[in-house]
Amino acid sequence: MFTLSLLLVFGATLDAPTVDARSPLTVDLSDGWAFELDGSSQGTERLPIRKELRRKGRARLAKSFAVSKELLASKPRLELGAFAGKQVVTLNGEPVLVSGGKARGYPLDLDAPKLREGENRVTIDIEFSDWHGGPKSRGTPRLGPATTRTHGLFFLKHRSSADDTLQPYALYLPPTLKDGEKAPLLIVLHGYSGDETSYLYTAAFDYADRDKTVLAFPHGRGRSLYAGKGEDDILDCLDDVKRRTAIDAARVSITGASMGGAGALSAGFHHPHLFAASVNFMGDSLYTVWKQYIRWHFKTMEEAERYSPLLYAENGIHQPHLWIHGTVDHVAPLNQARWMEQKARELSKKLKMKFPIEFDYAPGYDHEERLLHDRWEKVFTFIREKRVANPERVFIVANSNGVRRDRAGKIRPGQWNRAYWLEMQVKATGQWGRIEVVRNATTGKLKVVRRENVKAYRVVGD
Repeated sequence: MFTLSLLLVFGATLDAPTVDARSPLTVDLSDGWAFELDGSSQGTERLPIRKELRRKGRARLAKSFAVSKELLASKPRLELGAFAGKQVVTLNGEPVLVSGGKARGYPLDLDAPKLREGENRVTIDIEFSDWHGGPKSRGTPRLGPATTRTHGLFFLKHRSSADDTLQPYALYLPPTLKDGEKAPLLIVLHGYSGDETSYLYTAAFDYADRDKTVLAFPHGRGRSLYAGKGEDDILDCLDDVKRRTAIDAARVSITGASMGGAGALSAGFHHPHLFAASVNFMGDSLYTVWKQYIRWHFKTMEEAERYSPLLYAENGIHQPHLWIHGTVDHVAPLNQARWMEQKARELSKKLKMKFPIEFDYAPGYDHEERLLHDRWEKVFTFIREKRVANPERVFIVANSNGVRRDRAGKIRPGQWNRAYWLEMQVKATGQWGRIEVVRNATTGKLKVVRRENVKAYRVVGD
């Protein structure tokens, strides 16, 4: 059985196998796929495919193609693209690849497949969920001699600062990016049932190519809600990407959908000095209203509060935010967005400065990938601005000291909460600490405007 081509790279140069598109032996397999939907023939389709059915179901794609003796001798590589949902690939009647869980979209790339001279037939069976809403894929199916590439999609691992384990993530370097060119980075967080492969079939890659934007997809410990080690993994992934390729530190942004949307907002508020902007697709703002999350994921109410962005939104006063939510979302109620909208109005009035958040309420959209597809262009336009580096007025709100954890999962003592040039430690963990400091841009003199439950604070470099 063939395996997925997962590349684990720890050196300075990234490279991976691919089909040599310039070879005269390479065959384009895009056209003429027999298409079945829930067992019923639908004629033929061209890949990549995108069907918006707004329901779960099953699909089958099948194609026959000829392989010459010369092509067979080249030990060819078969690339079919990345698909939404769960897939089983059969080649000449033999199963050769079974993908992962329901939200995954591994690229169906096979090294030296068991082809034969003459006619061959490949079948792709797909199971898609309500979230996917139909059979969808990305990439050009092709068969040809293998070569190597230095751009495109790579499957990597970073070392966790929390427990010293190796954690997987996916990294995309657009082919439009020149070697050594500093690029903007968008970190994309998956939802509750996903992993680092969840978005590989989406249009995000098209806009990344257009804007020369690097994409990183952390695993985030699966269903962690990006709390604890899950948030640590976001930061560790960011550090690892910076080590591997040239990134414009002033243009690092973060987004995600559902659990990933809440995680993007939470990480953005916890570390506003790291991210130029955050975009939340249909995520929560307040976890404390979900009893199952308290029971399944958070050890205490204090921890649930720590990862509820609504409660420490002041931290994000200098960071642009975009919240995109369907009006008929049956999973993450629209109230989660409305609460943040109300909070933004209150903060704007209280702090006498506009809280920089935009809400996009999409009529008729449910909790579905279709919303992402129709808003990716807006997201990439939104994240073009550089982050604020040294604001004169800084806020930090926190209920514990730091988010980095030891191997037992406990918060390390003595950690600081940071926003831009200011760090703060709370006095009593479990109670909210708040500090507002103004720094004179000319003299550097500090004025503490507000200080509640603060043990210590200090000025640090940008």
